[in-house]
Parts: sequence; C-alpha cells; structure tokens
Amino acid sequence: MLTPKEKLYILMTNKAYVYLLVAAFFRFAGGYSLGYWSKDYFQNVYPEYNDAFTTYYFLILLFGSVPSELIGGYLCDKYEPKYPYIKGYLSATGAFLGGIFIVFTFLIKSSFRLQMIAYYFEYLFAEVFFGPSYA
Repeated sequence: MLTPKEKLYILMTNKAYVYLLVAAFFRFAGGYSLGYWSKDYFQNVYPEYNDAFTTYYFLILLFGSVPSELIGGYLCDKYEPKYPYIKGYLSATGAFLGGIFIVFTFLIKSSFRLQMIAYYFEYLFAEVFFGPSYA
C-alpha cells in the first residue's frame, strides 16, 4: 500500500497530470473571475440596468449553462464510440468559442442587451465541458 506522500510523488512526476492541474487552475480561476466580476462590470457600465442584470444572469445560468452541460454529455455519449477523442475536442472547441463571446461581452461595448446575449452564448459554449467530464 502506498503512503499519501508516495501517491503525491507519483502524481506530481506525471507530466500529463501536472499540465492538466495547471490548465484546470486557469480554467476555473477564469470562470470564477467572470462570475465574480461581471456584476461589477455591468453595474459600472450600465448602472440603469442594475436590477435587470440579476434577472438576466439568472436566466443565462439556467438556459445557458444547464443545456450546455446536457448537450456536451449527450454529444460525447453518442459519438465517443466513433470518435474516441471527442471529449477533448468538444471541450477545447467550447472553450475557444466561449473565449470569443467573452470578448463580445466585456471588451466590445455595444448595448446592454447585446452584451447579455453575448454573455449567454459564452455560457452556452464554454460550459460544454462539464457533460463530457461526467460522461
């Protein structure tokens, strides 16, 4: 039986594990930052929509994140026998598309509603990795 110290040594000497650990840190740090700072951003840029942001954000989480996770899991379950690497490809594609919509949400100022729509698509695409992670 391995001791916890030996187990940790095995994990930390595995390059794939270390790369995955670092990538997961940045992915979740970015996700938590978006969730935390988005209210402040929209409150400062569109103070007249302060109350509406809360409602829109709830709807974005409900109709963006949840379907994204379910769609990701469904697609991976359906196509994994034919395409064994689909989980990685789908997660990477979702992250890439989510990144594009982050730019439309926070870097290109248009209107409150257009930025909320872009934020919705950011969640719809970027959260697709959850389903494959559990599938």
